[in-house]
Amino acid sequence: MDTNGSASYVLDTSALLAYYQDEEGAEEVGRILAEAARGEAIVYLSFMTIFEIAYLAIATEGAEEAVKLILQIRELDLQEAWPDETLLWQAAALKARGGMSVADAFIAGLAAATGATLVHRDPEFGRLPPEIRQLTLAKS
Repeated sequence: MDTNGSASYVLDTSALLAYYQDEEGAEEVGRILAEAARGEAIVYLSFMTIFEIAYLAIATEGAEEAVKLILQIRELDLQEAWPDETLLWQAAALKARGGMSVADAFIAGLAAATGATLVHRDPEFGRLPPEIRQLTLAKS
């Protein structure tokens, strides 16, 4: 919960991909996004998730389609989170623990910095400290 009592979430790249590719976990992500649209939740999206979605789309569909996808994502009720000093140190501390990519450290660091629940399908997040709440989507 954030400071105003609303539920808050950070969508990892794997959660957003599950939603857009209609894979297992898509319904749960859809529920979270519907809560945000109704003003019942805050959903954060890390700059690293935007980066990962962009490069994956460029690699598979080309730059023009990648831009369209990012614009489509930005139409959702999401709050983009770009790095600041707090996020830098949260991510660095998580990366220093070992076993986590830089991108995942920033995404998990955002959950730590905001007190939000991290929504994902990524086994790498199993290494996170217990104070970071997680909602692990089933992976098909």
